[in-house]
Amino acid sequence: MRSKILTFFYSGISTFSNLIASFVVFIILARVLNKSIFGDYVFYNSLAAIFCVLIDFGINQKLLREGRIDLGNLKNLFLNNLLLKIYIFIAVFILYFVVLIKILNYDFYSILIFLTVSSFSFFQLSTIVFRVVEDYRIEAIITLIGSLILVLSCLVTSYYTTNITVICMVMLIVRLCTFLASLLIVSKKTNFKFKNNSIQYKTLIVESLPYLTDRIVSVLYSNVDTIIIKYFIGSVGVATYNSGLKLASGSLGVSTILSNIYIPKISVITHQGNEISKKNTKIFIDLWLLLAVLGLFVVIIFTFFNQVISDVFFNNKFEELIFLIPMFGLFVSTRLLASYYGIILTAIGKQKSRAKANILSFATMVIFGIFFTFHFGLKGTLFSLISTSILLIIFYVFILKQIKFKHLYLKGVFGILILTIFIVWTRLS
Repeated sequence: MRSKILTFFYSGISTFSNLIASFVVFIILARVLNKSIFGDYVFYNSLAAIFCVLIDFGINQKLLREGRIDLGNLKNLFLNNLLLKIYIFIAVFILYFVVLIKILNYDFYSILIFLTVSSFSFFQLSTIVFRVVEDYRIEAIITLIGSLILVLSCLVTSYYTTNITVICMVMLIVRLCTFLASLLIVSKKTNFKFKNNSIQYKTLIVESLPYLTDRIVSVLYSNVDTIIIKYFIGSVGVATYNSGLKLASGSLGVSTILSNIYIPKISVITHQGNEISKKNTKIFIDLWLLLAVLGLFVVIIFTFFNQVISDVFFNNKFEELIFLIPMFGLFVSTRLLASYYGIILTAIGKQKSRAKANILSFATMVIFGIFFTFHFGLKGTLFSLISTSILLIIFYVFILKQIKFKHLYLKGVFGILILTIFIVWTRLS
């Protein structure tokens, strides 16, 4: 029991220190920059995130699952995936640069943002090693220190200047140094060395594709709406919407923690067709309850304290945000419910099926997003997010029912959905 609590504690530090650091930096910049520049900054971050998902290539999730199953080969698995990621980074950087020059109005700080997001992607790959060997303590220490330095450097820099290029340059240096420090510790832990190994890149790429598809859809879920809003509403709309989305992303961080903890455990339980014993059934109950209760809690906080949240974090800078915050809470709840089934599908090796469901859900979100944003503005964008999250739950459940997976808890899901929709609806009415 003590080991389980410590695992959750350290994993929580790792995830939330990143999320809190990102959120604090977001708040600092939202306060010191004017709405238009801040909206452009957020837009370039979203664009960089979309391109950087190609750099991630699903490698992190793949290593998390396969590293645990083939623990003795972890050193080679990590090195091969790291080298593959470096080659992909070079190709994606060239593509990103071409898009900026040929299609978009070029801003130098957008290149810095891309490199910062890329550095963080490499850092996340290095921390997978700590999760695989269940050394959550080291990951927590490195992540916490890096996050603190990022916040302090942004705070100090923005105090002396509001030049966005200077601020972005400082954040890039911090992220890059954090990755190099983590890589140094990993190299000592696994004793890997850069050398010319015979690597089957074609095999690696093919094996990573289902994970990549899932990551692409996940990132697009969080960023394509920003591009739609930028087109229909403009930079101020981007700034307003992403202020609420940043609050939601912080709440969704728990699903990342639970994913990191439960995917390796469930993978071992279900590997090679092992029967799920009554003792192991408790793992599924615990995971579902944690996600469901957290979602309900977020809805209550976002709904009844929306005015306070807007005032404390953004000094009521974005007027429409007060109305949107309860809807963001409902979005968090539906996404957390969907993440339960997503975690199960990844852990039991049904990543291809999960990817197909995500593609269908994402396509629906794009269609809904364009239509409802055009007709109803930011409220329409949020409605499209919530409705497609519910669709994703339906898709996941359908896949799991086909393979006769028993731990679905459908009555509980239906009850949570009705309750949270009722809370938000009555409050907004």
